[in-house]
Amino acid sequence: ALQKAMELFMDCYGENVSPEDDGLSRIALLMLDVDDFKSVNDRFGHDVGDLALQAVAKAIAGNTEPTDAAGRWGGDEFMVILPHAGRERAEAVAARIRAAVAASRVLPDGARFTSSVGVAEAQPGDDTLDLFQRADQALYEAKKHKDA
Repeated sequence: ALQKAMELFMDCYGENVSPEDDGLSRIALLMLDVDDFKSVNDRFGHDVGDLALQAVAKAIAGNTEPTDAAGRWGGDEFMVILPHAGRERAEAVAARIRAAVAASRVLPDGARFTSSVGVAEAQPGDDTLDLFQRADQALYEAKKHKDA
């Protein structure tokens, strides 16, 4: 089911892959989630948690291009597809999104929340599952180092 969902998600960018490209090459995928989101909901309630998710969506929208695609993947996870993006651009977009999330002011009493982002760049011969798994692993690594 996961592979099918990724294929459907990525298909919207079929028109952005030129015939000389190899499949999904020149596409980067960001996988993002809110750090310790459960504690946001537990401490402030689900209404405030929803505001935090909206702030993440705004951070993504404010730091991506019209040709990029983003969506909520589930829970507190989001994905961003960056067509024709190399690793450098993808890392820069991820950094801007993280900074915008950290700067958001939706939690009471000046409390803050952060996000972690995994970045993966499609390699020649990748299918959607390969790209998704690399982004998922990159997010896992980012979460391990979120407090560093």
